[in-house]
Amino acid sequence: MRSRMLHAAVAAALMCTGTASRAADFIFTFGTDSSDPILNNAVAGTVTGRILGLPDDGTAAAIQVLIDSYSPDGSLAYPIDATSWFSQFENSFTVDGGVIIAAAFHADNDFFSPSLDRLYINIPIYGSGGTNYASLGSNNGTSIWNNQGFGAVTFTRIDGAVPEPATWALMLLGFGAAGMALRRKRAQLAIA
Repeated sequence: MRSRMLHAAVAAALMCTGTASRAADFIFTFGTDSSDPILNNAVAGTVTGRILGLPDDGTAAAIQVLIDSYSPDGSLAYPIDATSWFSQFENSFTVDGGVIIAAAFHADNDFFSPSLDRLYINIPIYGSGGTNYASLGSNNGTSIWNNQGFGAVTFTRIDGAVPEPATWALMLLGFGAAGMALRRKRAQLAIA
């Protein structure tokens, strides 16, 4: 009987280790390159936000891309979710070993917002390099942008405190083993 329970517990733990790993979240930041003559509506400043729901390894679309701060207007009262905007053209991020190694994101809020909000991360517009661009609340009158591509965006991983399924399985297996040991000890004390 004990042998069957042990085999079942080991099988359950092994099944849980094959589940998908947790999502990876990142903070992104980019600023204006004021030395670029093409940037006619650019103002000095930085954009900071979060990219949420990427795999630990692989290429996928982000679940959310939030803009947390946009310096021409000061800090935002609440994060703006660019993935909820009307026009979604690009949403692809590649993560390798917990690091973003490729990115392409392009969203516009052009049909339902009079302010024509936009966010580009590494989108080729001028030449072969990618453009990083953000304009919020100004109908593209002012913006933060550069044509320096992927290298001009800083991505920092946000480490979550949620254990992976395999960790939960091993923890539950340990609690079960400790419970069985206590139960067995009580049974031996009752007999003696």
